[in-house]
Amino acid sequence: MARKRDIKGWGWLAALLLTACLMPSEAAFARQAPAAIVIDANTGATLHASAPDAYRYPASLTKMMTIYLVFERLKAGRLKPTSLIRFSKRAAGQQPSKLGLKPGETISVGDAISALITKSANDVATAVAEHIAGSEIAFARQMTAKARQLGMTRTVFLNASGLPNSKQVTTARDMARLGLALQKNFPRRYAMFSKRTFAYKGRRYKNHNRLLGRLAGTDGIKTGYTRASGFNITTSVRRGSKHIVGVVMGQRTGRIRDKVMRNLLVKALPRASESRRRRQLSPQLVARPRLMRQPRAVARPVAKRIARPAAKRIARPRPFRGKSYSNQRTTANVSARRPRLQPRLRHRPKMVSELSRVRRPSTLNAQAARIRGGQGNMSQRSLLPVVKVAARGGPSISSGNTHQVQVGAFFSQNEAQNALRRVQQRAGALLRGSQPVSVKVAAHPRTIYRARFAGFNARRATEVCAQLKNVRVDCFVMRAN
Repeated sequence: MARKRDIKGWGWLAALLLTACLMPSEAAFARQAPAAIVIDANTGATLHASAPDAYRYPASLTKMMTIYLVFERLKAGRLKPTSLIRFSKRAAGQQPSKLGLKPGETISVGDAISALITKSANDVATAVAEHIAGSEIAFARQMTAKARQLGMTRTVFLNASGLPNSKQVTTARDMARLGLALQKNFPRRYAMFSKRTFAYKGRRYKNHNRLLGRLAGTDGIKTGYTRASGFNITTSVRRGSKHIVGVVMGQRTGRIRDKVMRNLLVKALPRASESRRRRQLSPQLVARPRLMRQPRAVARPVAKRIARPAAKRIARPRPFRGKSYSNQRTTANVSARRPRLQPRLRHRPKMVSELSRVRRPSTLNAQAARIRGGQGNMSQRSLLPVVKVAARGGPSISSGNTHQVQVGAFFSQNEAQNALRRVQQRAGALLRGSQPVSVKVAAHPRTIYRARFAGFNARRATEVCAQLKNVRVDCFVMRAN
């Protein structure tokens, strides 16, 4: 009887163990081989690497990129430390760690950065994302795009806080790149990562980075943890003229993570260089992103351009470039050595700007005939209104609409109208309610036509122009004249 009870007890135990083994658990991800890397910030050399390019969940290391984008806007003047961020219902409902602000409450940008660094507040991260991009998803796209510009080729962001998402991944090497970029591009504001405490509304919060004050020379930067990621940390240490950055990801406890990080840094410091001969981790690390190809200022130099034997010598007009109105000579024998400028124009991407290259008219007489009113020879498409303005300008629209958004300037009315149509096709929803006009300006020595959208006040014109730039339409705001 006793033996049957023992067998029955062992059976329950075996079933329990089997169930535990078969149950899927996010914690299993954290028990895989940890990843780590240590980089010499002076030279870019790798001093230690262990699975540095293996995919890992970033957890709250994500907030490093959130803070990077905030620093960018502070540097550009688009945000101020005193700017207020309002909490939405979604932001206030984020999981801890959080400050616990309610929907409708506000926090300054300066306090928000401190809360992200020390408290690692998820509700603040979501509020910042919504304030900058309108939604957290849109902000995450900006984060991923910035990661590519910094050379973080294996990183994808889907939220601003690092809360669990199986498709939000990174690597130890990419996090090291981000840590170096924060220090290089924002040396003054990076000092905020060394804060050990943060006081807000009568409460004091401690920094989760316990290496601050315990390992000599540590000046930041960020820790992170979820069940799926394990315990992560990115750390920067400066001793004398030596500077190294280390990343540890996927450790089982915070104590083990800190111990591993400390040991790696201590072993790497003697091998770090004291001279700054920085080798870039990526060619994109400090390069500015180019949203569109820029037109060349001048054509490739050619010895002489000779006209064909049967043709008369005529002066062909050059496109308006904002600097020079001089005509370009055309002489015989041009087919023998044709400059490469013309073929490239056919394949250049469409750009609407003051510097756009426009189609050249056949002759000056033909262009003058179209401008004087001989528009019966033009296509039968409906023409947009033309506002004639003298060289010194004068009021042309009602006083209620004080500003206009200009998208280009051209030598012919037809080209200006085509530019306005292209912009309407690309961003018609943004321009709803506005009036497309081509403003004729009698300038010396050539008359030009400015392609504009009228019907805005100053604030609305600024907003519309900013949104047009987001869809790669170059523009600027002008007072109506």
